[in-house]
Amino acid sequence: MGRWRRFAIWLSALLIGALVLGGLRGGGEERAALAATRSYSAEARQIAARLRPTQLIGQRFIYTLDGPTLPDSLGRRLERGRAAGVVLFARSIGSAAALRDLTAAIQRHAAAGPGGLPALIMVDQEGGPVRRLSGPPESSAATMGATLNGHEIRRQGRATGRLLANYEINVDLAPVTDIGIPGRALYDEHRTFATTSRAVGRDADHFRAGLASTGTAATAKHFPGFGRAEANTDNTAVTINRSDAEARIDLRPFANLIDNGIELVMLSTAIYPQLSSAPAALARPVAGRLLRRNLDFKGVSVSDALDTPALDAYGSSERVAIDALRAGTDLLLYASSFDAARRADEAARTALQNDRLDEAALRRSAKRVLALRLALAD
Repeated sequence: MGRWRRFAIWLSALLIGALVLGGLRGGGEERAALAATRSYSAEARQIAARLRPTQLIGQRFIYTLDGPTLPDSLGRRLERGRAAGVVLFARSIGSAAALRDLTAAIQRHAAAGPGGLPALIMVDQEGGPVRRLSGPPESSAATMGATLNGHEIRRQGRATGRLLANYEINVDLAPVTDIGIPGRALYDEHRTFATTSRAVGRDADHFRAGLASTGTAATAKHFPGFGRAEANTDNTAVTINRSDAEARIDLRPFANLIDNGIELVMLSTAIYPQLSSAPAALARPVAGRLLRRNLDFKGVSVSDALDTPALDAYGSSERVAIDALRAGTDLLLYASSFDAARRADEAARTALQNDRLDEAALRRSAKRVLALRLALAD
C-alpha cells in the first residue's frame, strides 16, 4: 500500500472522528536536523528535570519587544529561565550595529540561564514584502517558485540563513508551506511558492535545506494549511471549511518537510471545523493528535501570534494562553504586546498551582524546546 494511500485512509478517519494511533512515517534516510535534535534529547531531559514550575512555563513563551533595546525585565526573565526567546519585528530592528547589540544582549542574558543555552531569536524572513531585514530573499515565495529551480531556491535559503546568522538570529519563521489558491489571501499576498501540493512541498523544502546548511532553524507554516483562507488572521477571525480530500492535499507539503527534518511547525490561529471548534493553536486534535501522532512530528510547535484579532472571541490573553498550553502547543508567540505575554505567563503559573495544567506535559514540551536550543548552540 502506498504511503499517501495510507495517509488518506487514516486522515479520513481522523476527520470523521475516528482518530487512529499510527504514524505517517515511512522508511527513508534519517533526517539530519531531527537526528541532531534527538542527539540532545537526554541532555534536554536532564535540564528539564531541574527546572522549577515557573521555569517550565517560561520555556513556553516567545516575547516581543516594543523597541530596539532589551528591557531589563525581559533580560531578567531570560536569566531566570522564564523565557524561551524573542521575536523581532521592524519596530525592534534599528541600524545594523543596534541590531547586533540587541541580539548580543539577548544571548548574553540567556547564557546566564539554565544550561547556558542560546535564546530562540525569531524573525519573519519569508522574502518579498514579508522581510524584517534588508537582504535575501529579496523575491517573494511566489516569484521564487515561478522563476527559480530547486538549486536556486536552496541558495536563497542559504543566503537568508547567512544574513540571519550575521545578527545571531537563529530561527526563521519561514517557509510558508501553504498551497496558493488564486483569489485567496496568501496567494494574493505572493507568500505561497506554488498552487500544487507537490510543488509547494518541493520548493519549501529547498528553502528549508538552505537555511539548515547555515545552522538556522526553519519553520513550516501555517499548519494544518492556510492557503484556502479568504483573509489573514492578523486582521480578523478566519474559519476554513475543507473537504476531507482538500485537507489531505493541504497537509502533504507539511508531511514532506516533517519527513525531511523541519525543526519547527507554526500552528495557525484559524478554525478548522472538521477538526475542532477552537483555533488550531488552541486545539488538541490539531496540535496534539494530528501533528504529533499522525504526522509523527518530533520537533517544536509554535503558535502564530496569540495577541491577534483572530482570537478576540476566545477571551483574555490569559485564557488563550492556558488553552494553547493545554492543547500541546510548545511555544506561545506574542507579536504585539510584551504585557500580554507577561499576563499570560502569570495566569499559567496560577493555573499550574491550581492543578489546571499538567506539570508532566509542561516538562515534555520544555524538553523539546531545550533540545532545539541545545542544537542551535553548536
